[in-house]
Amino acid sequence: MKPSVQAQSDTAQSGFMAWRQHHRSVAIESLVRLAKHPLSSFVTMLVLAIAITLPSSLNLVVRNLSHLLGPDSSTLQMSLYLSANVSASEAQKLASQLQGWPEINQAVYVSPSEAKQAFEQREGFEGLIDSLPTNPLPGLITLSVKSATLSAEQADKIESKALQLDGVASVKMDLQWFQKISAIVVLLNQLAAGLAILLATGVMLVVGNTIKLAIDSRREEIIVIKLIGATNAFIRRPFLYLGLWLGLGAALLALLLSKISESALTYAVSSVIEAYGANITLLTLGLNDGLLLLACGASLGLAGAWLAANHHIRSLEPQ
Repeated sequence: MKPSVQAQSDTAQSGFMAWRQHHRSVAIESLVRLAKHPLSSFVTMLVLAIAITLPSSLNLVVRNLSHLLGPDSSTLQMSLYLSANVSASEAQKLASQLQGWPEINQAVYVSPSEAKQAFEQREGFEGLIDSLPTNPLPGLITLSVKSATLSAEQADKIESKALQLDGVASVKMDLQWFQKISAIVVLLNQLAAGLAILLATGVMLVVGNTIKLAIDSRREEIIVIKLIGATNAFIRRPFLYLGLWLGLGAALLALLLSKISESALTYAVSSVIEAYGANITLLTLGLNDGLLLLACGASLGLAGAWLAANHHIRSLEPQ
């Protein structure tokens, strides 16, 4: 019994070693076949790279637009301007009262002196308030309103409720601006998703057509291999690796194109930001984004190759 178990174990191990060796040789052979036709391989990868770059770049634009809305796009800022006779202690009590409202995430009191410091930090306004007899800036309370499902009617109710508080002179909340920007972000997200699906289909079709041409060029070889007993899975394997290399190479080119576009755009946008004296940090492609791009490219290439190879190899049968 023991020798039989040992023999089965050795057979399984040798079978696994042969399977791994065949995968390695097929992977290298597929890569060598691509290298033998560098121009056509590069053009195919470049076409695929452009298709992969477009949705990833649009996704980066959407992320930056969401980032510009604020650190948390699920909150909306509301400013409560206080009357001049409201003391700092009364304002703090009012902020604590507002903090207890269910619609409010956070309430922060900003004194007139703090408002003055923030105002004078803007370029071109240094020393302007000091030239006036008194500080004209009122104290205010900034509220972070939960805006994930905030409607215009709910915003009006919050505004009316805040105006009824003692010491509140006026309320400002740019709800319409926020809703317009949020609608644009949602639209761009949907557009990016639709474009990604459309171009992913295009990538798979291009890879599938490339695999079909490769199968047609080896038609007689495939028929002969089938005559000696090779399975469809065995014959399909080198074409799967061919699709994998095409997808992976295209993803690498897409990553390079994205970085070049990102550098050019960042330089142009940074010049505009510096001209307006704003302090905004743009989001860029990180390590996780790059790895995801490579994984998507390789997966699309493999999927397109599998669909094409599976269909065309089955249709080739010895007569």
